[in-house]
Order: sequence, then C-alpha cells, then structure tokens
Amino acid sequence: MPTLQKYLTVMHFWHPAAMGSYITVHVLFFQGAHGRFVPWGEGKTQREARIQTLEPDNWLREVRQFGHGTRKRVQQSELDILEEMLVMGLRMNEGLAHQCWRQYSPLLGLEEALGDSPEVQRYLQEELLILDDRGLRCSWKGLAFLDSLLPSLLHQLQHSYRNSASHCF
Repeated sequence: MPTLQKYLTVMHFWHPAAMGSYITVHVLFFQGAHGRFVPWGEGKTQREARIQTLEPDNWLREVRQFGHGTRKRVQQSELDILEEMLVMGLRMNEGLAHQCWRQYSPLLGLEEALGDSPEVQRYLQEELLILDDRGLRCSWKGLAFLDSLLPSLLHQLQHSYRNSASHCF
C-alpha cells in the first residue's frame, strides 16, 4: 500500500488578526501537525499548544489505537501567548495591531511592554521597527534582521510583563 503522505495537502489557518487559535490541517484525514486553541469540548478554558504525530501512517495507527494522534499538550500562560503574538506578528507585513495585542494584554499595551527599553528605542530610531498608531511592525530593513532583534524584544516583554504582574497584587 502506498504511503498516505502523497495524498495529504497542508493548509495553515492563521492570521495575526485571529491570534486566538490556529491549526495546521492535512486535508483528507484532518491530521494537524500543530495547533493552538482552547479545548472547550473538554471543559477547558486555558489555551493549549498541541503537537501531533507527524508521519501519516503512524498518526493513523495512533488514532486507531488511542483515539487521537496527539503527542504533546502544553497549557499556555498569558506570557506564552504574548510571546508567540510578538514573534508571529512581526513576521507579517501588517505587524501586530494594538487592538489584537489588547485582546490578550488589556493592562500592558505594546508601548508599555516594549517602549521603555533602550534597545527597542534604538531599533525604532534606526528604523528597524515601527511603533505607531497602527501597532508594531518591522520595516523592510528590520525584517532582514528580525531573528537578531527577537531575543532583546522577548527579554523586554518578559521584564515588562513580570513588573506589571507584580504591581497587580
């Protein structure tokens, strides 16, 4: 029997405006390689990151044997979600809109989360990043350097998040 792989088509359902949930679907058997969603049907309220068995034959065998092909389930904290939003949003031309950010971080806006950092200020002055009334995005020049900018951006987000969380109590 030929492998199932050649019959599967991959589609990604994700857009920065819909940061809440996304899933990768392999059409035919609806096998997803990874996804982020709240499993409401299981009575859960916290978003999870899930990884599925990648190989179609193994996935199908696990579904038959265990009822699913999920290899890993991890509950995501608010900070996990914000970090993913930042990384994924900056890779998109549209960037990360303030409105989208506020859905997950109502108390800590993009400016408060990132704007105080001298490194981020330097990125803005060098026109690698653009932070304006639309939100945060990379310039064309900044997109070429994004992988080297992300560690300091994530560090600043973590620092700001922890400081804002400590003031809430």
